[in-house]
Formats: sequence, C-alpha cells, structure tokens
Amino acid sequence: MTLPVDARVALPDSGDGTQRPAPLVSIVIPCYVATPKQAELLDETLHTVAAQTCRDYEIVVVDDGSPLDVGAITARHAGTVTLRQANGGSAVARNTGIRASRGRYFVFLDADDHLLPQALEAGLRAFAEHPECGFVIGRREEMTYEGTPVPWGVASLPRETWLYNILLGFDWYIIPPSSAMFRREAVEAVGGFRDPWGADDLDFYLRVARAYPAWCYEEPAVTRYRRYSASSSRDGERMLRSIRIVYGRQWPLVQGDPEAEAAFHRGLALLTKIFVDCLAENFSDGVRARNWRRVLRTGFLFAGEKGRAALGLRSWRVPRPSTSGEARHDAVQPPPRQESGRVRTLPIYASDDEIKELVVEWSELLAEKRFAEALSAFPHSTQEYDWTPELLERVIDGYGVVDSDPDVLQEMREDHGVERFEVTTLRGRPDRDELVERSIDVDPRRVDGDDELGWVHYSDVPLNGFLSDLTARFIIRRVGADRLTLEFYDIHVM
Repeated sequence: MTLPVDARVALPDSGDGTQRPAPLVSIVIPCYVATPKQAELLDETLHTVAAQTCRDYEIVVVDDGSPLDVGAITARHAGTVTLRQANGGSAVARNTGIRASRGRYFVFLDADDHLLPQALEAGLRAFAEHPECGFVIGRREEMTYEGTPVPWGVASLPRETWLYNILLGFDWYIIPPSSAMFRREAVEAVGGFRDPWGADDLDFYLRVARAYPAWCYEEPAVTRYRRYSASSSRDGERMLRSIRIVYGRQWPLVQGDPEAEAAFHRGLALLTKIFVDCLAENFSDGVRARNWRRVLRTGFLFAGEKGRAALGLRSWRVPRPSTSGEARHDAVQPPPRQESGRVRTLPIYASDDEIKELVVEWSELLAEKRFAEALSAFPHSTQEYDWTPELLERVIDGYGVVDSDPDVLQEMREDHGVERFEVTTLRGRPDRDELVERSIDVDPRRVDGDDELGWVHYSDVPLNGFLSDLTARFIIRRVGADRLTLEFYDIHVM
C-alpha cells in the first residue's frame, strides 16, 4: 500500500481482523526512482529482502518524490508499506521510515544494494551475544553497477567496540548503511538522521558511536554494495559542503581531547582531499558534456580549494584555545573598537529559533550594507581574518574569496547576470520561514560548558535574489553568567 507521509500508518492485520505483533526488525529503504533502471534495481533489492532466513521483519519503503511510480514496484512484494513524500533527501526519508516503523531493530537499506540471506539472523544473533551494544556491523561484499562481483577485497572490520575516533579519523567507515543493524533505543536517543545533504550517514554514525559501543563480525557477510561512479557521493561540491557541516558539529565534542582532536583533523583532511579530487572529476565531466555553467562553477571551487591547500590553510579552522583551562563565564567581551552596548545577546537558554532569528538580523544588516554595524552588533573572530567592514563587503562580492581571480569572478557575475555579488533580504519572501529552518543549523549546545557553547552554520546565504553556496559560521559564545551572543567566524563557499 502507498500512503502519504501525513496519513496514519495502519498496522498490517493478520487476516482475522487483529493487528499483527510488532516485528523484530524494520528495514527502511529510501528511494528516488527516476529511470527504468533504478526501478529495476529497487525491485532487485526487494527480492533480496524476501530471501532472508529470518522472517520476523517489516519493509518500509519511502518514496522520496520519485518521478516514476514506486508503488507499482513495491506492490509486487507482499507486506511492503510504501510512504510517499516530497523530495527531501535520504536523511528526511529515513526519518519518515523510522516514524512509521514498529521494529525493535533497524536496518537502513539503500534502494540499489542487496541484503544477503543471513543478514537479519546474523545481526540479531550478535545483539543477543552483545546486549550492551547500540549497533552491530557485519562484513560487506561489493559488486559492479551491473551486479557482477568485483576483483578486489574489502578491509577487515575493526576489533574495537568504541568506534567514534575510528569513524571520525576516517580510518574505517561503515559502508553501505545496511552492513549495520541498530537498536531502536539508540536511533531514537540520537534523534535519527540530520540533513547535511550528502554525509548524513557519517553524521548519524558519529552520534551513535559516541554514545554506544558496537560489535563487528566478519562472518557471515550481510550486504552487497553496488559500486558506480554516478553515486551521489561523487558530487565533490555537495560532499565538501556536507562533510564540513558534519565535522563542524563534532569539534565542540572533541575539543580538549588530544586523541579525538587528532582523529578530527585526520578525518577531515582525508575527506577533503577525496572530494577535492571529485571536483576535478566533476570539472572534466562538465567539459565532456559541454555544461559550461558546471565547468565554471567547479573550476572556481577547485581553484579555491587548491589555493587554500597551497597556503597551508585548513578547510575547517579550529578556534584558538582559551588562555585558561578553567571555565571562564566572563571570557568573551567585544573587541575594544566595538561598543559593548550594541552587541546582540540572548538568554543562555534561548531556543534554537531565537538564535536563528539573530542570524537573520545579521543577514539583514548585510543586505542593507550596514557592514560596520554587523561587525559591532556581533563580536567577530580574528582566527580567519581581521574583519573590517571593507573586507566583509569584499569577501561577499568575491563570492567567499578575499582575492578572487578577476576573470573568474567576472565570469561568475555574468553567469548570474549581476554587476557585483550582494547579500539580499529575506523579508517578503513567501518561503522565508522555510529557508530559515532549512538553511540555519544550530549545533547542540553545552550551556554548562566554558565560554564556547556551540556553532551555527548559515548556508545558502541569499545573494542578488538567489540562494548561493556561501555559508557563514558563528560561534555561540557565553557573555557573562547568563547570556550568549554569536561571534561571526567566517563566510565562504562550503
């Protein structure tokens, strides 16, 4: 059956009018089916689920706004619940499936991968033997896009049970999602998936692995992963932006722990290199396709990334440590040239929505070209640049780059039909509230911590009436004992 996401999901009945008991395992499959080949792969995936040796499961397929009829595919597979929603990405689709499911355990299966016959049985056995674990992980196999075996092997699974630093350092990775089985309690405790559009798997794994131990087992293999270059993880621009959001969320959690900080920098550097290389591939793809808009865009981004690397700049800068190891509730004061009475503050327990509105106020000051007021109303970090009104305006006009190549910048302006890049207002936009909710991400705060309480990422900063690729970052700072402010950190392409 196919239901809209706002419909009440009926529990399957047993044929005599009574509801079946909740299954042990919920298999959640997000999908976006746009081609006959993708429809064929989804059907193939569902056939592998039907071959499970453990029969105590339910299948929840979430159609993420597919152009083709997903219900026609799932109707051929008995007992499959199909939910349809507007396109929102895999993280949103998985959360839809989580809410509609009833199982005590979860397997998140991609719509083009295979679940091997003993997968559910092996995962449940591992949980029975290791009840302290929040998730268990089995070995994967790999196949080509056509479904044939690959000539290479896969890395062995870790022997450790606490996997947070291993995942953070990208020393090893859970791939694909269906190699793991999760307890419902663990999934619900971390709030399910968040949506950085690309690295939502990594974001989820890090949050679960920080809170729960895991158990890894080599036999039997539980899933077969399909390898092909058209995977969304090959979109260098999207993935660079996404991993930086994910790692930006992790820094407040690892700061002060040398081992975790080392893993943070190691993992971010490795992933940055991987996806900068993907930018080069995307550039070549654009040339072959004569997609000059994409060529211009990826070339601009690639040059910026290589320039940062040549200058030895980190892709994500960490704030300088406090001069004291003790919590300093009065440590953050505006720079001397700022009038402290004009600094915008909120109560320490302000809601995320209140913090988002503070970011909107900053954005509106830029839209009105009140750059000096923006820098006086919000303390600003000197870790990236010694910000001045003139520099802030220049970085915005340079599309996030201080010294943009004039020819590239002019092509960018012509591509967008503008004379210069300027922040534009959110006022009067019918989608204003939706944009604020989607574009401004407030990290979980540590209100009992030291003066740095968390981070805010403001993506898709509006320029000249369109949503750009610029992201502004702010540190949530304590001011005095019971208030907070936003410290402007930087703005650049993410």
